[in-house]
Amino acid sequence: MMHLSPLPTRKMLALLLAAFLVCLSASQVTAAPGPVAIAHWSLDGNAKDSVGGYDGTLSDTGAAFVPGGVAGSSALSLDRSQGGLVSMGPVIDLAGISYTISLWVKTSTTDRDAFVLTRHTAGNFTGYILGINDNYGWGVDGKAWFFNYPSASVISSLTVNDGQWHHVVVVRAYPETVSLYVDGQFQAVSPDGNLSNPPPGTPL
Repeated sequence: MMHLSPLPTRKMLALLLAAFLVCLSASQVTAAPGPVAIAHWSLDGNAKDSVGGYDGTLSDTGAAFVPGGVAGSSALSLDRSQGGLVSMGPVIDLAGISYTISLWVKTSTTDRDAFVLTRHTAGNFTGYILGINDNYGWGVDGKAWFFNYPSASVISSLTVNDGQWHHVVVVRAYPETVSLYVDGQFQAVSPDGNLSNPPPGTPL
């Protein structure tokens, strides 16, 4: 959801926006042999989850499917000035687990708090945010950044806010580190902040 203002068992979800293609894989601390898909949103003309049943809902304004996605024939375009977002509801808790978030982003926004993927409530340090540009002290203009607690914020050195498609990946190796990659290149690593879940009802 865009908002203004675990290792052995692996899970996976994917999200494609016209400004963004997002894949999230997570693994719980319990043992299992390999990746397990928990959700997949291709956003190629709809916001349906083909795996977990967590269908998304587009905002009434500022969200539309457009041609030119990275995968499929279309992608989801979001206009922040019109409140554009897609909400999957209060799903995908990431507290106490390892996970990977992988997304494609194409944007040239000048907005200070452009959130690409988030499950977070303003004023609360729990939850997670993947954003672009400075967010009043979090992040840097033109760069991608990820937050899962103040001590675990990572920021890209490569610019992603240039109107071109970029592949952004966040890897959380719970409970040790959070790493960030852009276009296959390592960008930053931080100690894991051991986030907890956002308040009940907080949507993705």
